[in-house]
Amino acid sequence: MRKPVYLAALVAAFVLCLPAWGQTIRVISPNGSSAWSIGSSYSITWTRSGTMPNTVTIRLRVAGSSNSDPAALVIAASADNSGSQGTLSWRIPETVLAGRYFIRIKTVGSPEGTPEISGDSADFSIRAGALQTLAVTSPGSSSSWRPGSRQTIAWTKTGELNPMANITLRREGAPETEAAAARIADGTANNGSRVWFIPDALAEGRYFVRIRAGGVQGDSAVFTISAEGRGSDLPGPDTPVRADLSMPGVGVEYYNGHVVAWVQNNGPESVRDHTVKFRLNFPERGGGEQIVTQRITVPVGDQKGIELLALAAGDIPAAGLRAIVSIDSALSHIQDTNRLNQHRDVRIYAPGRAPVDLEIRLVAQEVKWIGIAGVDRKYRFRGTMSLRNKSSGVFQTVPCRWEVQRQNPSNRSEWIEGYPVSRGTLQLGPFRSSETTSQDFSFEFLDFHGFHHANEIRILFEVDPDHLLNDPDRGNNQVISNVYHD
Repeated sequence: MRKPVYLAALVAAFVLCLPAWGQTIRVISPNGSSAWSIGSSYSITWTRSGTMPNTVTIRLRVAGSSNSDPAALVIAASADNSGSQGTLSWRIPETVLAGRYFIRIKTVGSPEGTPEISGDSADFSIRAGALQTLAVTSPGSSSSWRPGSRQTIAWTKTGELNPMANITLRREGAPETEAAAARIADGTANNGSRVWFIPDALAEGRYFVRIRAGGVQGDSAVFTISAEGRGSDLPGPDTPVRADLSMPGVGVEYYNGHVVAWVQNNGPESVRDHTVKFRLNFPERGGGEQIVTQRITVPVGDQKGIELLALAAGDIPAAGLRAIVSIDSALSHIQDTNRLNQHRDVRIYAPGRAPVDLEIRLVAQEVKWIGIAGVDRKYRFRGTMSLRNKSSGVFQTVPCRWEVQRQNPSNRSEWIEGYPVSRGTLQLGPFRSSETTSQDFSFEFLDFHGFHHANEIRILFEVDPDHLLNDPDRGNNQVISNVYHD
């Protein structure tokens, strides 16, 4: 009488030992014709059908091995199996021996009492690949490079590597989880060399360069970045550099017993200890033009006062003295194609003789811009402006005018003024006598022409000319800003 019970139990146990009907994993790649190389990356792909766990393990097994034999390699202990088709990118490590293998994909976390689902690929070949190496040869352990200089990073390679490489600067002893100290190049040609302009603001210290091409990487020796380090190899002092030098606004004033030219470097390269020749003329005094030679250092985005000529205050008339100053790029070691901003014709005044003198500056000489989400071609500009009151008066508020200017698409050395909907004013103050006040500013700009890069535009700031009619020194009432993406 108990035989039906025994039979039912036997059937249930047999069913539990079989995969549920319709539950399958089918490995598509690799297949029987696949021949994969050690050191290269490939995609393992599979399909699934039926209800099963959303996580699988992927193992490499030797062809012909039994289920009791250990896997040759656990490729992934936990891979996503939630979709109808799964994929995993696998770089074959150098520890794998050449031979015949198959891939087994098996579910993880099946309910208790139900079998796990697995699928095997066809047998395929793994063959020895060409040795792939990447060795950074420069900088070396004795290298000491100076911020603001241009240096050559060099490397050698063997085997067929990715044609593109990423180059980063990493701090000595930094854990792998720490972000790079600087991203030198993303997606540069993997051709064995890259010129790097070291940022002026990069902190001195001990670093190494890492170059990665696909799954192969190489690290340089640890080297030093120091202000006392070696300057540029290409170019160096008195070797031509590409830089747009300008004298913002009027750009010339009398200060501390000298005629001073305010020189701004708009990039793209820093000027470091380079010879620059200035042409200087005082038409009201006669005597003709003078050539003044100075060695100057002006990092990108910075502005420096260059003393051109000593002049006694008593030699300057009460009505001021006309001074014509220009940078002569043809006689200097500067490759500068924009000559329109290198000439200034101003009046300079002795201390105390100018009834009003406000000096405008931009902190860090740059303005950040950011697109406004959800608004087509609308941008927000923000930065910090400083104004120095060099006179004895007190000003409660000073209106400053801003204007967006755009490069002429047909002539990149010219700038278009009068951009539609591109002007406005900012109220700054108060300013006490002989005091510098810095204030953050922000304004929005609706662009009708559609600029695409920050270097296509610049912003002019100046003290409103209608507000300071009695400021005869307009050379420091105006500044032109570089624009950077935030």
